[in-house]
Amino acid sequence: MDLCTGTWQRVTPTAPGSVALLILAVPLFLASIGNAEKAPWDLSLEERAAARTRLFQEQTARHDKTDASLEPQAWLDISGAVTPEALSPVQLFNDLISRFDPSHIPPAEIPLSRLLVEQKAVALGFGKEFVPKLSRIAADLYQATGRAKALALALPAGVYDSPELTSASNTACRLSAEALQTALSTFGRERFLRFLYRGWAPQFNVSTDDVDGRKMLWAEGGCQ
Repeated sequence: MDLCTGTWQRVTPTAPGSVALLILAVPLFLASIGNAEKAPWDLSLEERAAARTRLFQEQTARHDKTDASLEPQAWLDISGAVTPEALSPVQLFNDLISRFDPSHIPPAEIPLSRLLVEQKAVALGFGKEFVPKLSRIAADLYQATGRAKALALALPAGVYDSPELTSASNTACRLSAEALQTALSTFGRERFLRFLYRGWAPQFNVSTDDVDGRKMLWAEGGCQ
């Protein structure tokens, strides 16, 4: 579960050595922009939810054609390189800043993750202060997500929630939405959204139970 958004999802991690694969994904991503009426960073949240619903309908139709005896499809698979319009800004932001979070990845991998983000930021016109600023913006969020993860790990076997975990997760969700707004203000709204959708989305792949975007809209509002 993504403790910042309250959605069940499986994120496909990108290995630090997979930079070449990310570069190969960019032409696919740019083609998807060229075929769309709007660039993915220009869409409203309602348009993103509608794109997510359409994508799930398409995947369900393909699933049903494959074998009618299969269980109904319950998960939506989103490729940031192919259908970035189905991803939300806070979803991409959470994945981006998690690359500097020692509760999310091994501390030994953080320097390489920072370097990867820095290279992408510089390529899109940001300075080398981009990563340090992001880390400062996310400082309170790191503490909140760390607490939520600790509570989740402490749950007895077969128990998936508790009042304390729900409260901690909602706090992390609120801080995530607030940190995103701070980043948009700090770096410039359009510039930072372009970074999320051009620089970060092509490497992001996720399977989620939020097939119609309702939880996405809730998370963008800070789970309030």
